[in-house]
Amino acid sequence: MMNIKSGIDLHDGLAASWDERYRRGNFKKRAEFIYNQLLRRVPSGGMWLDAGCGSGYFSRILAQRKARVIGLDASWNMIREARALAVAAGLEAQLDFRKVDTIEKLPFDDETFDGCICLSVLEYLKNPSSCIEEIVRTTKKGGAVILSIPHKMSVVRMAQIGLKEVDRIFGKHGVNYVEFSKFSDTPKKFGERLKSLGLHDIDIDVFDPFIPSFLHPFLPPSMIYVVARR
Repeated sequence: MMNIKSGIDLHDGLAASWDERYRRGNFKKRAEFIYNQLLRRVPSGGMWLDAGCGSGYFSRILAQRKARVIGLDASWNMIREARALAVAAGLEAQLDFRKVDTIEKLPFDDETFDGCICLSVLEYLKNPSSCIEEIVRTTKKGGAVILSIPHKMSVVRMAQIGLKEVDRIFGKHGVNYVEFSKFSDTPKKFGERLKSLGLHDIDIDVFDPFIPSFLHPFLPPSMIYVVARR
């Protein structure tokens, strides 16, 4: 059994089935939201960075929209899956997947990319602000930036954390992603953070696969999504 000590270890073990998750259930709902509400609002084409690309699912969507994409991930298994899936989709000429130790420091010149996506990644980093600063630095002025983080007040997330604590009390040792997903924020404070780090035209959306949108004012949703400009 894999010894899971970090979010990287966790995702290494999930890599083989990761892409399939986007085809069913809550992952599918989230993928549809990202495509319809976020990606459709940014220009097609150009050079993009997928920071924390996983199996390359959203990199391939960008490539289908005529972009060239460099995808970075700290999981070797995810990178292998991403490369194989790019070939299977006939998109390998547009996609370049690379293993990195961290995306808190990016190996690119200033203003390299026309846009960047960083989805379901910031919460696993030791210093999310460093990653955002690097994304801002390497995105061209006027370029698009799409980010996500967990909502700090999410009732679903609070329940997951509570259940994990109950498991700990009763000696259950199964690994749950919330052990490694540490960073969260509120929409207002996250918007203020992004503005202080150099982003503008900040448009914030929220999403939850369980809670309908009309209940969000009363039951905060799971995720915060941002489309902004460098």
